[in-house]
Formats: sequence, C-alpha cells, structure tokens
Amino acid sequence: DVYSPFEVEKINAALNKTGLLYGAGYGLYMKPIFFITDIISHKKIDGFDVYIAGNEYARDLSDYPAMLQNNVVIARLELTRLLLWNRFEELRYKKTKCKLSFAFSQYGITQENEINEEMYDRITRIARSEAETYIYHELGEAYEGRRLGEIWKVFLSSLPHSQAEVFARAVKDILSDTAQKGMLGYIIENRKAGSLGFYNVFLSGFRKIIFPEMAGAFLEFTETGDWGIIRKAGKSGYKNAVEYAERLLSIYREYKSQPEQVSRHVEEEVLKEIM
Repeated sequence: DVYSPFEVEKINAALNKTGLLYGAGYGLYMKPIFFITDIISHKKIDGFDVYIAGNEYARDLSDYPAMLQNNVVIARLELTRLLLWNRFEELRYKKTKCKLSFAFSQYGITQENEINEEMYDRITRIARSEAETYIYHELGEAYEGRRLGEIWKVFLSSLPHSQAEVFARAVKDILSDTAQKGMLGYIIENRKAGSLGFYNVFLSGFRKIIFPEMAGAFLEFTETGDWGIIRKAGKSGYKNAVEYAERLLSIYREYKSQPEQVSRHVEEEVLKEIM
C-alpha cells in the first residue's frame, strides 16, 4: 500500500502490529517532522493514546523530545536521552553550581562522574523518567489547543519563517506547561525536583521572557524546597501567557484579511515591547 506522509493513522494501522510507530507533523517554521520508532509502552491518559517510543530507525533533524498528533502523544526516549547526555557532558565542564548541577544532583549525578557505560545506563533511566514528564507538556498542548480553538492554528499558519511565529509558539508552550493539567502541575504533584531542574535548564528565549517569575521561584525553591512557590509562579506564568495569546489573536482578527501583514504587526505591536 502507498500512503501520503501525513496519513499517520493509516500508516500506524499497518505498522503498529509489528511493534513500530510512525510520527509526522509540523515544527518550527512549519518544517515537516517524520520518524519511525520502536514502541516501548502504550497507555491511555484522559482519552489520549500515550506512547513511549524507543530506538528510532529513521527521523528528520529536529530534536523535539515529545509530540502531539491528534489524540496521540509520543514521548521520544532516544531524543530525550541525547538531550540529557549532551547536558551531562556540559555539566562536567561547569566550574560553579548551576541549574544543571541541581537537576542532575536529584538523580545522584555530579560533575565528578565519568563518561562510561554505567553512566550511559544511568542517563537512560533518567531519560525514561523525563520522558514521562514531557508527556504532560503535550497533554497541556492538547487541552490549551482545544481552548484556543482552530483560530490559533490558522493564525500560526499566517506567520511562517518569522520571529512572530517563534514567539507565538513560545506563548503556546508556556500555556501548555502551566495549564491545570500541564507539565508543571505534573512536576509539582509528583514532587519531581529533577524535572523541575531540567525545566529551568531548558527554559530560554521567548519562553523565559514570557515566564519571568520562574527564575526567582526556582532559586527560592532550591533553598527552601517549597513547592507552593513553584505553584504560585505557574499560575502567574499561565496568566501572562493567556494575556499574550489574547493579544496575538486580537491582532490576527484585525488583519486576517491581509495575512501577509499579521507577522509584521505582531513584531511591531508586541515584540518591540519585550526585546
């Protein structure tokens, strides 16, 4: 049988019986994403099919550790392990304690640990734990996608290859992380201090600007261990992201008859304020 690249359900109907999973979608700048991987586990969460994917036999060059396609969430263990391994190598050359050292310390790893097979196995176990955490970013993405509606997808499609698109995706990421059933809530509920550390390690760019409360809250958390501080920051971050999303959609509604103008107005009316 022959399928188009985005007939994901039909392709997986044929592949899943062999223990393989196919993923396809669009990433930053609307670049297509494709991969074929082993299935490590499958479960249902709130009506979503959630897979932990293992060895990847073919993939594009993007490095998303998890993805959402319709009602399917895929957490990619191989990419998560690669991201963490690269960060472990970075940790070994740090001269002072930092977010990275805090995150790894929660899993019993320090700057003094050597690169060897045992460490590879330990990083793999950490990756499995962190892959479970990434699932809740994608679930948050789904919940917030439903709340925003189809207009958000149409709005995004009017911003290709622009800073406005990068910013809009960052807004959606913070919404997804700080949503009631999103990643930060899962981290807090399960007291996953290591995941909180890695969340802060990877919080950068526009996401860090949209969610400035997290920096101070995380620093205070490392001193007190008070999860209430993180919960309060999360609520504030969600409020920030909701306000930005409303502004972006307001601009889109005003200029949707001239879609080529939307990104320019986002950059002039929103990004100039924060950059």
